[in-house]
Amino acid sequence: MKTWDLPTQKCVDTRSTAQSLLSVEALGEVNLVAAGTSARHITLIDPRASATSVVAMTLRGHSNGVVSLAGHPSNGYILCSGSHDGTVRVWDVRSVRAGTGGVGEGGMVGESVFVVEREGMGEKRPVGGEGVKVFGVAWDERWGVVSCGEDKKVQINREDGR
Repeated sequence: MKTWDLPTQKCVDTRSTAQSLLSVEALGEVNLVAAGTSARHITLIDPRASATSVVAMTLRGHSNGVVSLAGHPSNGYILCSGSHDGTVRVWDVRSVRAGTGGVGEGGMVGESVFVVEREGMGEKRPVGGEGVKVFGVAWDERWGVVSCGEDKKVQINREDGR
């Protein structure tokens, strides 16, 4: 991840991660960058040049690559992720526990607070999300969580259940 000074057009910092990054979302309220990875988790990166560690936290729960991220429209601590495992997961970065200190894992680990399955998935989950992969996710204040996927459908899930 590179940080650029826009007025001078110069790179001021470079941070390396252990996995390929497939998606990113700025979490301005907590001063972190969420990065969906090919290793099936979300890495919360501290972009400050003065940070002593690249990874501030790891969010685990997906069983395939995390290809899309979206922040909550009015709460900077909450985000959702879309994955090729066929799910959209909702995360609260305040809901964490101490990590095991594994490679590429920050000191804290979080788990999703809510999981949204694709409607056409049925009772038997396809291996690796085959046929129901989520390709994109957005979180709108009026509409809710909107996702699209391999099933060629747009799915809308609202917080109020409508």
